[in-house]
Amino acid sequence: MTYQGWTNEATWLVNLHISNDYGSYRYFQDLIEMYSSQGMSKQDARINLQDALDEYLESQVDESYEILYDKYPMIADWLGCLNSMADTFEIADAMLDEYKPEPRSENRRTMKKPTAKKKVPAKKTTKSATKRR
Repeated sequence: MTYQGWTNEATWLVNLHISNDYGSYRYFQDLIEMYSSQGMSKQDARINLQDALDEYLESQVDESYEILYDKYPMIADWLGCLNSMADTFEIADAMLDEYKPEPRSENRRTMKKPTAKKKVPAKKTTKSATKRR
């Protein structure tokens, strides 16, 4: 049974969260960019990306498991099961298929904050304008 075009709901959910968390998304996009710059074949990149996804999920589950287990042991166990159900090979394959290199810029690697817009000073009110209120 498939879910939203993915192997199962766990795979869809993991991909959804990684895609919607900029830090995680950027991390995996940077890995793909590194593999590409090294001239790695798509098959080798997929395997390396799958390993990185597995490590990422394991660390997320381990951290969450410790927090949840004392109060909600059943949910903590479910979390571990869901992690093993996610098809990281399918996610890695989709990430590679969707990857589009970003144009280089000086700000990209340093992740500088965009410059703030200048504030327009408020108009000064005259005494007569204040009296009308």
